[in-house]
Amino acid sequence: MTPRVARIILAALATIAALEWIFAARAYRALLTPAVWQQAADAFAALPPDEPVFLGTTWLGPSRALPAAHRATPYSPARPNSHLKTLKRATRRASA
Repeated sequence: MTPRVARIILAALATIAALEWIFAARAYRALLTPAVWQQAADAFAALPPDEPVFLGTTWLGPSRALPAAHRATPYSPARPNSHLKTLKRATRRASA
């Protein structure tokens, strides 16, 4: 990747991030009333001062448990050279 392409990609990502920030601010502006800010300040003041504050909620956690064992697929690294075997099979079928 050349520096010019990297700058273009970085500028595109920054533009998308700025637009997303602007549109999110416009969408939530009506929901964030002074009463909501006061409720948040009261909840924050009720927390113990010497304990950490976790802002995440349970919906940010994993949606389901990961499988215990990795299942090998024809393209997984658990089977070395599997891509070569698949490629050989595909070329045999194409030439037949």
